[in-house]
Amino acid sequence: MTVEDRLRATTDALSGTMRQVRPLTLPPEQPGRVSPPRQPRPGRGWLIPLTAAVAVIALAVTLVAVRDNRGPTQAPTAPAANPAATAIPRYYVQLADWNPAIGYQDAIVGDSRTGKVLGTVKTPPHVGFAGVTGAAEDRTFVIDATSNAEPAKPNQESQPTHTWYQLRIAPGTRHPAELTKLPIVQPVNSAGVVGLALSPDAGTLAVLSQPYSAQSAVGPFTLRTFSLVTGKPLRAWTASEGKISTSVPGGSENEAGLTWTADGQTLAFMFPPAAWPDYELTLNVTDKGTSLLKDSRPVLAIPDPDKDDNCLSLLLASDGRTIVCGTETTGTHGCSQQELQFNLYSTASGKLTRVLYRYRGACFSGEADVVWAGTDGTAIGVIAAERIVETRATTDYEVGVLAAGKFTPLHVPMSSDYFNAGTLAF
Repeated sequence: MTVEDRLRATTDALSGTMRQVRPLTLPPEQPGRVSPPRQPRPGRGWLIPLTAAVAVIALAVTLVAVRDNRGPTQAPTAPAANPAATAIPRYYVQLADWNPAIGYQDAIVGDSRTGKVLGTVKTPPHVGFAGVTGAAEDRTFVIDATSNAEPAKPNQESQPTHTWYQLRIAPGTRHPAELTKLPIVQPVNSAGVVGLALSPDAGTLAVLSQPYSAQSAVGPFTLRTFSLVTGKPLRAWTASEGKISTSVPGGSENEAGLTWTADGQTLAFMFPPAAWPDYELTLNVTDKGTSLLKDSRPVLAIPDPDKDDNCLSLLLASDGRTIVCGTETTGTHGCSQQELQFNLYSTASGKLTRVLYRYRGACFSGEADVVWAGTDGTAIGVIAAERIVETRATTDYEVGVLAAGKFTPLHVPMSSDYFNAGTLAF
């Protein structure tokens, strides 16, 4: 039997054990009644600027009513084993030195094993860094830099412009970090970025965005993919159903937890971003279609965060089989009654598989963010615990590897201001 035959046999055996994704159900909307808007996640304001988009419940109803006409919903197909996907990444890029007027001013490149800073990249003139994402090979990153452009017409609101840069790192060389401008041009009506992810092979950038307005005007979400080589747009999917409230960009550019599977064929994201209930969708970028909802498949639903463990952040694992969820405290009793924890869910059943780690420290409030998800329940997470010290609130951050029920700290110093999804990438 050849290696190819053995791989095919293994894949068939694994596929046969996968069950259909449980259907997502919500109470039907009453005729003639207007659904109230979805509630934004509480608690994010004490750590980050206003960012997340809040969607109306009617959109959630549309989401769960959507069915793929190609047949029953299936879990994402598991790609072949990829050594780069199973190894825990070593190098990271962290955005730091926050300037409220423009954004982050530095991109710090570091070694999470030794704690050594390999280099610090300053922003180009007149822009600020807003988000960063990394490829599976642990050497290529893409950074979004934003600036406020002048309005094209009188009394027109200015639209932030996006410039994309590739950051290549070369540890141990004379030039450990080099920043290169990419030829990607993002449409003006997509200034509010809520998701960004670089493909495992560092060839494609995915961006989830919506029209920006400081007045919270409504507009559709659009997911686009771009070639890093040519800068040209490759595909686009739009969620035109329902009215979606936008929010001020610049706080978090990956509230949606946008990520790729190791084969580079599937994108996963939380939708609507940063709103409860929690829904995780997957999209096969090789299939035809242009609808972000109709062409996506629901793999996880947590309809009631008050009864179920909420998911502040969600990331699909690189093998497409599991989802890692980081929770936040939502009540008035802090961590004593609702501990921060990282949970593992199955994409085949949509059910909780196990708790990867539960934070036992004392805190007034806090959140657990997932920044990287590998196979077998291995992930990298950030724990932010807020404490009251002599009537003053302070927040302690810790970055670590989640594996075998343990949280092993990494040598990643965190900013004392606040942490945003999309400002730290591995």
